[in-house]
Amino acid sequence: MISDPEIRSVLWETYPDTIHCADDTIYLMWPDFMLAYVNLGWTQFAARNGGEPAISLNWPIGSCVLDAIPAVLKRFFAENFSKCLRERRPWEHHYECSSPELYRSFVMMTYPVGAGEGLLVVHSLARETLHTRCVCKPRDILYRDLQGFILQCAHCRRVKRCGAKPTWDWVREWVTTCPANTSHGLCEPCYGFYYRNADLSTSGLQDTFRTGE
Repeated sequence: MISDPEIRSVLWETYPDTIHCADDTIYLMWPDFMLAYVNLGWTQFAARNGGEPAISLNWPIGSCVLDAIPAVLKRFFAENFSKCLRERRPWEHHYECSSPELYRSFVMMTYPVGAGEGLLVVHSLARETLHTRCVCKPRDILYRDLQGFILQCAHCRRVKRCGAKPTWDWVREWVTTCPANTSHGLCEPCYGFYYRNADLSTSGLQDTFRTGE
């Protein structure tokens, strides 16, 4: 049950107690993107995927949601959250959040609530299957560039292999825990499918791509 009277006031039209006990991962943020509330599904998902206690310690109520988003996608989310709040219309976004063993796709629905008091964000599992991806070994010599960095796609979490042609591999060991000096970008297929109409930097993206599958 939600006991905070301010949170209940904002969510009164959306059945706050139902939201609190839902299996979906749900959170409420204020117009400045500060985290105001998380439901039980949030904490349960984090616990099932090895995110606790780090999630609760590093992202408590009052944290900025945008700080948890990779830099390459920060503007995309900030602008769409703001548009949702400004135009008072829901925003739908599809994304991948796979575990080392399971391919998982999600739908994120963002709803303006109250009289513009905040945004309710609901993450629902759309598909879950065993991976058919070819698993590659975590070898620094293949993936660490001359500057000492490893590049991981912020969307699908494949890792870019060093070389003239961009090849993105599924390195299972690096899905749960990234190695030191990992930076995040977007692989060509994810950029083209999910973010083509977004105003994102395309620096480093090439016209052709391959995956290790």
